[in-house]
Amino acid sequence: MTSTLATHLATEVEHIAVTTDIWTSISNDAYLSFTASYIDSDWTMKTPVLATVPMHERHTQTVIAAHLGDVAKDWNVSEKIVACVHDGAANVKDAGGRNNWTDVHCAAHKLQLCITIHHQHGHGQGQQPPDIKVCVCSSQTCGSLCPQSYGGR
Repeated sequence: MTSTLATHLATEVEHIAVTTDIWTSISNDAYLSFTASYIDSDWTMKTPVLATVPMHERHTQTVIAAHLGDVAKDWNVSEKIVACVHDGAANVKDAGGRNNWTDVHCAAHKLQLCITIHHQHGHGQGQQPPDIKVCVCSSQTCGSLCPQSYGGR
């Protein structure tokens, strides 16, 4: 932990949104990353990675929530976190909530899932990429993103 960043977070930052993801290295080791996003006093968005933690345990909600809580405590930002943004996987869905933060599913990740599902069902293969509205609204997975169905689907 850098003391300059820790001091800055403690004294100059009021609210933080955390972004987290579990990823696997080329040597097949799992890690959890913890990124803080906030707007500084000059209205500049900052996104320092506060930690990348090895994940030796099973990737359960309890373990993920504990790791996130530990990083927040290490940086003394637990009370400043207002949201925890993640991919929405079952094992991370409530990790923020277990730390009294609002869980937010990443919109970009959801959109990518919609496009992938659309292409996997034969749409757009060997053709021009389909209109993004068709991709989003034709996927059953993303029904909540597009309340009115598109094309009767």
